Amino acid sequence: MCASLKNLHRFAPSRPVQKYQRQVHTSVQTANSTLTVSSFGFSRDFSDKFSEAGLIGSGAFGSVHVAVDQHTGERFAVKVIKKKFSGSVVEPFLARRIQHEVDIYNRLGRSLSIAHMYAAFEDDKEVRMVMELCSGGELWGRVRERGRYTEREAAWILHEVVLALALCHAKGIVVRDVKPDNFLFLDSSEDAPLKMIDFGLAEYCTPGQFLSERAGTQFYVAPEVLKQKYDFKSDVWSAGVLAYELMTGRLPFTDEDGELLVSDLKMMGGRNGPSARDINRSILSGVLDFTLPPWDALSSGAREVLSWMLTRDPLQRPSALEVLRHPWLAESVSRHATLHGRRVVDTSQSSMSSLEDEGGSGHVISTNLHEVGSSAAASAAPGTTAHLNSLYTSALEDSLVQRLQRYGSYPRLKKLALRLTAEMVVLEVPSVVRRIAGGSLLEEGANGINGTVVDPHQWMLSARSVAQFLSSCKHFDLSRPEIETLLTGFSGYDMGLISYYEWAAAMMDWDEIQALPQWIKWTQLVFDRLDRDHSGSITSVEIEAAICGENSEGCSFDDEIPAVLREVGHYEDPKGVSIGIDELRHVMAQSESDSLYLYESRRVD
Repeated sequence: MCASLKNLHRFAPSRPVQKYQRQVHTSVQTANSTLTVSSFGFSRDFSDKFSEAGLIGSGAFGSVHVAVDQHTGERFAVKVIKKKFSGSVVEPFLARRIQHEVDIYNRLGRSLSIAHMYAAFEDDKEVRMVMELCSGGELWGRVRERGRYTEREAAWILHEVVLALALCHAKGIVVRDVKPDNFLFLDSSEDAPLKMIDFGLAEYCTPGQFLSERAGTQFYVAPEVLKQKYDFKSDVWSAGVLAYELMTGRLPFTDEDGELLVSDLKMMGGRNGPSARDINRSILSGVLDFTLPPWDALSSGAREVLSWMLTRDPLQRPSALEVLRHPWLAESVSRHATLHGRRVVDTSQSSMSSLEDEGGSGHVISTNLHEVGSSAAASAAPGTTAHLNSLYTSALEDSLVQRLQRYGSYPRLKKLALRLTAEMVVLEVPSVVRRIAGGSLLEEGANGINGTVVDPHQWMLSARSVAQFLSSCKHFDLSRPEIETLLTGFSGYDMGLISYYEWAAAMMDWDEIQALPQWIKWTQLVFDRLDRDHSGSITSVEIEAAICGENSEGCSFDDEIPAVLREVGHYEDPKGVSIGIDELRHVMAQSESDSLYLYESRRVD
């Protein structure tokens, strides 16, 4: 492991970190609603913070520029969308699209599979979305330039694409525009991380629900989208077309005579290309090419995955998670990672097996520790406290980046509720202080000077020191902007500090904590703290007070109500809504979208 985080400063506030809005907060409309606004309520001080430094590209809905932070010199991408007015208000379709895309970026949080949105700004004429700058260009550009990828390289890219889709689907989002144009490389290196961008066509969906609006890009749209009854698996078809491109250098579609509809990718979108009618016919009923070279040169596993993803019947088509778990993809990704000095961390199971009561103290043991191991563990006697602690520390540090991403994806109300619960967990399950909140990551802070135990209420972790650790550590493949993205998920980051309890809330395996008999009591106490008027429900006013504190000026919380409503399955008007104890427990509960395997580990050896 890297140099221990024991060297992080305790109690030492660093200079407040220059940052922007950690999230952009807007009210979310339902899928079929119209939106009437002249202003979105975004910040209007873009020109005070940034200077634009050149055009990257433009499209139907706007342009993308480079923006430079005037204080730090850091470079970002800024998506500029012109406001189109109908009378005195922004055209309802455009207004909803802008707010919807902003909300979806917030919903996806700080996943390293997604290009992060830092903030949104507006003036009277334009909206600007400040994004993570990915300088390596589009996946489509590399595909056109090099043609076919090797099977192993294509498998790695497919894994990155499907991992992003699995996260979107777990969070109830159908992307509806999966194509190589919408994936960017972080930098120009051959093995640069791949990021999904552009959620302008994305839509919320719940299991069992079907969407009907035709949306997407020709060649990549799924058959059921053309039939106007589709769900999450339509994205898997689109990813299958993309994967077929990577491995064969062409598209799988044929014309009425059985000839390839597009034999050269450079023909796509050209004047001499096939008509929309021919493309749709081929997608719906044409023979898919699973015979012509280089198809026969692919491994049986690759052919199986491609033909599975390109199954026309969505009931027979795999989910994104099923694709990720296919043995061929898992093995190919593992080989690719090994060649590039990376490690694929298995977090398909919770890293915690039990919290056993030992005289009132919980005891944490990892189920996957034998798979992880460490030199410290090897030197300690099996079954001893030192052995368990060193094993658990290694397991936790392997998944550290995944846990930071997961925590950054939580709505602020969920973060607050888990932090309040973490206070009680630490007090009632003392071993959590030593193990569950970070092992060696927090050992010095928890033990204090000369072994004295420090009150966790007073313990603070220096955000700058954590950032420096992640930046200098050779065992994590992270860019500086990515580190900033991960750490801005903590409420105290703008002051340069991370509280002990919030760090603990980010590191805990909450599914195991929620299995404890104290869980009902803990959540009731959290609810009582938030329900200030003791009415039996938490109102929007009380949520604002809990999140923003005494001084609510400049603290927006409008995103919280819709986020909570989505969690409990409602898409109603958020005005006047209140949340009961059952709804709060539902929000706090761990779901599929909280699984660590949905997030990149970025672990390297």
